Amino acid sequence: MRSRAFRRAGLALGLTAAVFLYLMCFRRCLIDDAFITMTYARNLRDHATWGLIPGRTANTATSPLNVLALAAVSCVVRNMRYAAIVLTAAEFVSLWFLLLGIARRIFGGPFFAVAVFCALLGSPLLMSTIGLESSLCVTLLVASLYLFLLGRWRLLATALGLLTLARPDGLLAFLVFFLFVHPAHPDTDGSASAWRAHVAVRALFTGIYALTLAPWLLFAWLHLGSFVPDTLLIKTSQGAWGPYKFGSGLWIYWEHSPAETLFSFILLPGVLCFAAFFRNRRALATAGMLLLFDAAYYAAYTHMAVPPYHWYYVPIMASSVLIAVLGLAAAYEACASPSLRWVRRILWIAPVLGFAGVPLHFARYGTLSPPEAPIHTNWATWRDYRRIGRWVEKHTEPTDVIRFDGEIGTLAFYSSRALLDPFSDRLLIRNLIFKAGTRSDLLGALARFNFRHLRDTPPIGAPSYRLEHVHGVRLGIADLTVDSSDVVKIGYTSSRWVPESTIVLVRRR
Repeated sequence: MRSRAFRRAGLALGLTAAVFLYLMCFRRCLIDDAFITMTYARNLRDHATWGLIPGRTANTATSPLNVLALAAVSCVVRNMRYAAIVLTAAEFVSLWFLLLGIARRIFGGPFFAVAVFCALLGSPLLMSTIGLESSLCVTLLVASLYLFLLGRWRLLATALGLLTLARPDGLLAFLVFFLFVHPAHPDTDGSASAWRAHVAVRALFTGIYALTLAPWLLFAWLHLGSFVPDTLLIKTSQGAWGPYKFGSGLWIYWEHSPAETLFSFILLPGVLCFAAFFRNRRALATAGMLLLFDAAYYAAYTHMAVPPYHWYYVPIMASSVLIAVLGLAAAYEACASPSLRWVRRILWIAPVLGFAGVPLHFARYGTLSPPEAPIHTNWATWRDYRRIGRWVEKHTEPTDVIRFDGEIGTLAFYSSRALLDPFSDRLLIRNLIFKAGTRSDLLGALARFNFRHLRDTPPIGAPSYRLEHVHGVRLGIADLTVDSSDVVKIGYTSSRWVPESTIVLVRRR
């Protein structure tokens, strides 16, 4: 017994080290929004501030749980980028053991766990979200599936509560699982006692879920002034990117990063295996729940008409991978006879294909440390933003306030200056809050209740500088509409998404 525990501990440590080293390959290509999370976590750790500017409260962290977890890890691993990678590695190791538990519960063998783990670890889409809450959400979704299969409703409700704290759309997962929870020994006679048992288990399930959420929601409502992050208002107000909204947004990534997008969904044809191998009812039920979650998620985001940010597609990608591999694993299970062993050997190609997307990305740049994420929409690389953030820090004073127009995450992180935009200063979205509260329908009533404890924030002060990111063009000082004597610094950036951009730091008079 003790030797088995030592073997498991050794496996966990070895797997953690291997995953950490692999994830370190992405340390120089973290996307800009990841640095919003890192800045929140750093300010929470160093200044006890929930916001992008020390001492100034904001509510634009979409994932409170991810910020709290990253802040905790960074107390040990002080470098925030490395802390994010350590946290992601821990999430993937947890994911492996959860997948192994599901595989044994449904199929009795490890094929499902190996294929899903390789597909997610090698997913160009998921690897493009390191530092965000994506891997945390995937791990909690898989944990919820495992607990559902075990019939552990109380722990399942807790896991779904944590999933909702990781992203508010975890509520959709709760609603899906709510439909399927049932008493341990359900009666099928339709009697009053059977109905009472179903009502009781669902009431307990809902109560534990609500209790898991309650501490944070009360803190957010009373201290931050809103149950939900302000990013809900910001993102829904941004509109489409040309013809692309969330509903059609995957096409934009197919146009810009076809190989990376293809390999993120490469195992999707595995769902066809359910047509031929449908005897495993647990696999079918699990796939049905995931499909229902996918449909609810897609419908909700399409209805909100948010822009097609690539990390919004991670839940759909992860659920699709799980559904597809459930089909492949059902086929693998059905081919146990000696005459069909050759089919099993072919099916082992699935983990290889699932992992192939990231090596192709490495090959594109000819290095194991690429300068850009496989899939992203940033106007500049991490190196460019870090360089500019440092020269902003060099050319301004710590007390200076800078009005900013552009992607704020990396620049705010490296400049350590008060950059003002809707993500850092709530005063800049007062019109959105006012507009939401003046609606005469149910949504207006909910908005008024939501912002009931929102306090007026005093202005931080008049900006001393303006930092402007003009994407898509390379400008010289002569091309600017401001007096050349007011131009403190001009710099240039490029990325695969936006080949040429100009960033200008201008002194305001």
